[in-house]
Amino acid sequence: MGMGEYMKTDILRRRNRAALLVCVIGISINFILNGLMKVFGLPLYLDTAGTIVSAAMGGYLPGVLVGFITNLIKGISTPTSRCYGCINCLIALVTAYFSRRGWLKKWWGIISATLIYILIGGGLGSIITYFLEGSTGLKMFINIVSDIPDKIISVSFVFLLLRAIPEKVYQYCGFTLHLQDAEVVNLVSREREAGVRKVSLRLKMLIALIISMITIAVTGIYISFRVYDDTMLKELSKLAQGTADLDVWMTTSTVKVPQRVIVKQRWPLPIF
Repeated sequence: MGMGEYMKTDILRRRNRAALLVCVIGISINFILNGLMKVFGLPLYLDTAGTIVSAAMGGYLPGVLVGFITNLIKGISTPTSRCYGCINCLIALVTAYFSRRGWLKKWWGIISATLIYILIGGGLGSIITYFLEGSTGLKMFINIVSDIPDKIISVSFVFLLLRAIPEKVYQYCGFTLHLQDAEVVNLVSREREAGVRKVSLRLKMLIALIISMITIAVTGIYISFRVYDDTMLKELSKLAQGTADLDVWMTTSTVKVPQRVIVKQRWPLPIF
């Protein structure tokens, strides 16, 4: 191995170590913010802020690793947390997609990302909760509404943090394991310069994202209506049963009241 190849390998190893450090920091942010919410008793999670930071700085792989490992560790104490790992991973994919195109630097990109986070966290999270616990339509709606401030605070925290970090640092935060071979580096560079597959790949990603969001939304609406119908039917059945029980109780009590009065008159309390 020549001096040039050794220096290149050393640089790539440093970048991979930096990316690994970003993952550790992202996981720590998730647990620290989530722990603070539990300490103060706030109805928020904030367990995706570190995922968003890692994906915005390092790209797809660091973001997905942070999201997956976060829920994997939380699953030790709460096994159902592992079922929500897909939410963190989807948020990482959306963040990396937006970050690579510079959309997170624009106000409309931040708003769009926040809305997608709410749809993923609240919508998909409610669907998972429904299959795990059989939650009602009202509870699913409450989960979506409560996820709004959670994601707004998370995005605000991430925005302020990223503003404090120079953009030139971002290039050292992603894994570069696939760039060990110089020929692969040159091939990727030539394809990027020539714009090969740039449009088609972007279009495919956009279509996949739109289809996923529409599927989640339609599924959530359908399940919400079904749960609402079942809930209303159960409530009406309880109301009818309660009315029938009340009618029986009132009929029985009107017969027993005179007997109780007569019994009290037969054995009056002694008067001193």
